[in-house]
Amino acid sequence: MRRWDMLADRFMASYSAEGKADGTITAMRREWDRWGCWLKGRRPRVKLEEVSPELITNYIRRQSKFHAKSTQYSLMSRLGMIGNFLVKEEVWRENPLTWMKRPKLDARHRLPRRIDESALRKIWESAARTRESHYRHLWLAVLGVLYGGGLRRGEIVALDLSNFDATSGTLLVFGKTPYERRIQLPDLAWRCIEVYLPRRQNVLTKAFSSETALFVNKLGRR
Repeated sequence: MRRWDMLADRFMASYSAEGKADGTITAMRREWDRWGCWLKGRRPRVKLEEVSPELITNYIRRQSKFHAKSTQYSLMSRLGMIGNFLVKEEVWRENPLTWMKRPKLDARHRLPRRIDESALRKIWESAARTRESHYRHLWLAVLGVLYGGGLRRGEIVALDLSNFDATSGTLLVFGKTPYERRIQLPDLAWRCIEVYLPRRQNVLTKAFSSETALFVNKLGRR
């Protein structure tokens, strides 16, 4: 595994030269680093030449747990390119990723088409029945932002209180790209956040927390 960083630098140099987008290059570099750290942490230590298909499968299973099929597909595609490079460098004799089955993607299965009005109503009703007051208001505010603003899960988690403009009812969102965007929330989502905010402050006061996140749990953490 001593050659890992050297190989990563060599691969990224050629990969970047292909004119890829900055976000794509960053994701690939992150995958090299993440996979390298995971392999280096195996006990007993694994030689790069002896990485088995079973070990690769375990890594994919660990990294793709609770993730969408599209995310799993992207992970395996990046690992496949890394594997092809290792074969080219004569580190591996063959690339197991070439015959590993990718998850089947269906372009028709978009979230708005999968959740109809009745199902969405049940989600809201379930959140409204939450017994604990803080979480009841938290879930309603999160749902309002999730469906009213079209945010991703990671974008919601990353929101700070300062990203919410209570005067205009807008959110400043930072997503997968380095660019920010400001979205106008529907009235329902706007009201849900305003009702939730006093509960948020109560939790932070009790926990002696200075957390900046917009959405916090009962311990005052993001």
